[in-house]
Amino acid sequence: FSDLQVKIRFRSPGVACRVFPTVSGEWEVVPETPLRAVTPGQSAVFYWQNILLGGGVIGRVDYVD
Repeated sequence: FSDLQVKIRFRSPGVACRVFPTVSGEWEVVPETPLRAVTPGQSAVFYWQNILLGGGVIGRVDYVD
C-alpha cells in the first residue's frame, strides 16, 4: 500500500510508515517521522487513506539515533 499510516494513540494523527515482515513471523514498522513515547504493550493501528486495515500489539521498540 502507498499512503499507509500508523497510529499508536486514538487522538494522535497518523504517521506515514512502511511495514515489513520479519523472518520470525512478526512485522516491523518503520515510521517516516519518529513517534514519541512508544511502549511495548500499546496497540498500533494501520490505515490506508481512511480505511482501517488492522492492528496489533507492540512487542518491541528499537530507537535509532
